[in-house]
Amino acid sequence: MSAHVMENLRQFSPNVEIYSVNEAFLCLAEHQQVIAELVAADTSATLVQLCE
Repeated sequence: MSAHVMENLRQFSPNVEIYSVNEAFLCLAEHQQVIAELVAADTSATLVQLCE
């Protein structure tokens, strides 16, 4: 199971550091803009819900 999960993580980044059987770190530097846009959109949606 762990090997399958780690292989799936490599779909997002080839730079995967396996820390333990069930933990890993991904380098997502090449996706910074996309991640920032997703965080901004989610934060905006949350604020709209809170202010309604």
